[in-house]
Amino acid sequence: MEKIKLILDTDIGDDIDDTFALILLSAIQEAEVLGVTTVYRNVKERGAIARATCDTYRKNYDIYYGENNPLKEPIRHFSFDKINEDGTIRIPLLLDNMKVISNEKKDGVDFIIDCVKSNPKEVSILAIGPLTNVATAILKCPEIVKDVKELIIMGGDSTGDYNEWNIRCDPEAADVVLRSGIPIRMIGIDVTKKCIIPENIVEKIENNKAHELLNESLKIWRKNTKKPNPALHDAVALATIFGDYCQFEERNVTVVLDGEDRAKTISGKVGSKVKFATDVYLDKFFEFVDNCLSNACKKNS
Repeated sequence: MEKIKLILDTDIGDDIDDTFALILLSAIQEAEVLGVTTVYRNVKERGAIARATCDTYRKNYDIYYGENNPLKEPIRHFSFDKINEDGTIRIPLLLDNMKVISNEKKDGVDFIIDCVKSNPKEVSILAIGPLTNVATAILKCPEIVKDVKELIIMGGDSTGDYNEWNIRCDPEAADVVLRSGIPIRMIGIDVTKKCIIPENIVEKIENNKAHELLNESLKIWRKNTKKPNPALHDAVALATIFGDYCQFEERNVTVVLDGEDRAKTISGKVGSKVKFATDVYLDKFFEFVDNCLSNACKKNS
């Protein structure tokens, strides 16, 4: 079985969907994870969350710290944010027993560049956070764009009505990435917001000691958001790499950089060619989620 070489680029630790995506990824035999890069606000704490999640589910993925700051956009805050003594933003899902390592591998941007150059046309990048790392890699080493196999983005909105979080946090980075010429599939929030995890799967998680880390994270997420169960935005993007879980349409897409529509992803006659998800096969997707969580449990038991 030929495996898919994959880099996971993530802002794990704010919403809980990144954690779900990493756990599901750990259970997919067809994936060859070359590394995990963290992005936005506090990449070291995000790295600690990624490391603890990987350790819990017995995956020794290399973790690389990427860019804290967007290309231009000011850092955005949540109402529940807390500030560390050193002035950095504490990432909400950082548990007390998660260790922040001061020297976690090399720079995330350099890792992306080196990885793509060493494996031309073989590496897919799953970007489930702001696109700062990918854009910075392109700006630093433009020649990599011809050698990325595919970029799968959880971000945007195929209707053009909403400036989704991952694009909103760094619109300039999204613009660089979309104009790069890399083959791109985008799974926007208009599709992923339909994917609220069903109660029967939540009950399996809550009744399984192997998912202790996930359960603790869910408690914090619920306290912060005042919501019962999360939408698995990032897991939808992950699933599309390994099966037919969404409908896609080829669009010409532009990221708006000015005015009240800033960060919206607009489809039209001009723009970069992107395959944009327009719908999700919900039953099939949640079967994928359920199976991956069960397999992740077996590795963790």
